[in-house]
Amino acid sequence: MKALLVILIVLAVLLLIGFIRFGGTVEYSSEGLTVLVKVLCFNIKVLPRPEKTPEQQAADAEKKKKAEEKKKKAEAKRKAKEEKRKAKAEKKAARKKKKQPEQPEKPKKGGSLQLILKMIPAGLETLGDLKNVLRFDELYVHYTIAGQPDPAGAARQYGMICAGGGAVTALLENNLRIRRRKVTAWVDFTTTEALVYVRLTITMSLGRVLRFLVAAGIKFLRIYLADRQEKKHKSKQEGQ
Repeated sequence: MKALLVILIVLAVLLLIGFIRFGGTVEYSSEGLTVLVKVLCFNIKVLPRPEKTPEQQAADAEKKKKAEEKKKKAEAKRKAKEEKRKAKAEKKAARKKKKQPEQPEKPKKGGSLQLILKMIPAGLETLGDLKNVLRFDELYVHYTIAGQPDPAGAARQYGMICAGGGAVTALLENNLRIRRRKVTAWVDFTTTEALVYVRLTITMSLGRVLRFLVAAGIKFLRIYLADRQEKKHKSKQEGQ
């Protein structure tokens, strides 16, 4: 009864872990790159890092100084040990050289190219399966075309972007799960520098990621085992 209870608790925990959603937001603007990682309802700012107080900077400097001193001592110790080992190896090699002539080192034999070629279609199929794992909650891209020093060229570029925008949007929607998306462009006739603003929010569940990894692993393992079996069968036929 106790064993069954433990199994049920483990299964319940695994089920709950499978529903955990995590993801992040990446934003690129004139202020630089901002990266937020989200786990459940917690947002963790990865970039940019918050500025440290003078006390924290002083503590970090002290910690760095101690770490460098420790590293120097460890490096000196390692070098002494390495020199001792090298001298011992040289003596051993000299004795071995007297006994027998030195054999040239053979290059390591490579694996089968055919196996890699067999795995390429499975790899492409696996990349396509990512559509069911990743969910793009938001994809926003705004491109500012520089209107100077060629306003006419900028206007032509804007027309080309508008014409090709539909094809790009269709490509994104066919290959990705996007809940909200907005791709825009405009011409700023006062600037000489092209600018781009990107905001991307991705979420995924741990359960889907694990299922994807297991399915991909099984797929490649099957190809590998089938290739080995085929080689075994071929070598057996050649031996008969």
